[in-house]
Amino acid sequence: MENFTQDQHDRYEQYRRSAINKNTVRKFINHTFGTNPSMNVAQVISGFSKVFVGEMVEKARQVQQSRGESGPLAPEHLREAYRMYTEEKGKVGVALPQRGKRLFFR
Repeated sequence: MENFTQDQHDRYEQYRRSAINKNTVRKFINHTFGTNPSMNVAQVISGFSKVFVGEMVEKARQVQQSRGESGPLAPEHLREAYRMYTEEKGKVGVALPQRGKRLFFR
């Protein structure tokens, strides 16, 4: 942390103070899998989600800087960051849904 710029330090402090609502995560898990998870499970998934969002924001900032842009992140920065992430680490959520059950639909 001693080598952080002021901007990086501010972003880190915001990251430390932020949290993903565990009750919302529980509702999402219940809706997706049809089971009511414990608070411990919701806390773990919330933590992983926070780390994932943090990685996406950092990659999006790198994309923005490589393009010579500044200001708030745009959707195209996040899309490119996600594309780069899947290229490096593989697809997110590669587990197949239950047979005949679609997770995302209109």
